[in-house]
Amino acid sequence: MRYGFCYVYKPVMDDAPWRSFESTAAYRKWCRENLPEYLGYGEPDSLQKKILNAA
Repeated sequence: MRYGFCYVYKPVMDDAPWRSFESTAAYRKWCRENLPEYLGYGEPDSLQKKILNAA
């Protein structure tokens, strides 16, 4: 595998050639509402918040 890069299809994100948003807040809102959590988007749950606050 050249350079160790492996393409993985990301649902919703790869379905449009491009997107633009009025603000970062609008982008984050869109991510929370449209992207699956396994892609790393969304709000942290209570355990994740506890771990982040302890760090």
